[in-house]
Amino acid sequence: MSKKAHLNTALLLAPLCLFAMAQAAHAKEPKEHLVQTIPAGFTEVSTKSQPGMLIDEYLPANETLQNWKQQILVQHFIFKSGYPPPPSRYVNFLIESWQKGCPGAAKPKVGVGYDASGRPAGAAELDCPKNPTTGKPEHTFFQIIRATAELYVAQYVFRYEPSDAERVKAVDFLRTVHIEGTAPVSGL
Repeated sequence: MSKKAHLNTALLLAPLCLFAMAQAAHAKEPKEHLVQTIPAGFTEVSTKSQPGMLIDEYLPANETLQNWKQQILVQHFIFKSGYPPPPSRYVNFLIESWQKGCPGAAKPKVGVGYDASGRPAGAAELDCPKNPTTGKPEHTFFQIIRATAELYVAQYVFRYEPSDAERVKAVDFLRTVHIEGTAPVSGL
């Protein structure tokens, strides 16, 4: 084979090699995953799987699913086609559901922006003086984060009016919740 033939073959194969290298590099990229630091003293007590959703529940070591005062819930909604809704829409849905399900609910505190990793995020603080199902007060801090094909919702719930220090603890936990992996998506 002549030098010219080798050069032509190399020029023809170069784009194919570059494409293969790019595919191999992409295959090594980690997929998106949620990162969180569960507060000390909490233990995972339940993992539930439903079509399109996973739920992990965490409680302090001395509490049960039937009788708890504090709870952390992490929901992972999986969208097989299309993109998940923006966090602002989910925050609005939460607020509407909360106000319908809890007569006398205080006006929620809401924020929409981006999480520490640059993904669209929303947050809410919702207060229910008396949950009709349990008869107990519920005070919930939410963070909603949108990934490429998933929506993550982390909640820190109190079944009583939390102290200022407990509020800080809940917000500090939610600040640890973020997504790592592929590039951020847009859309609040």
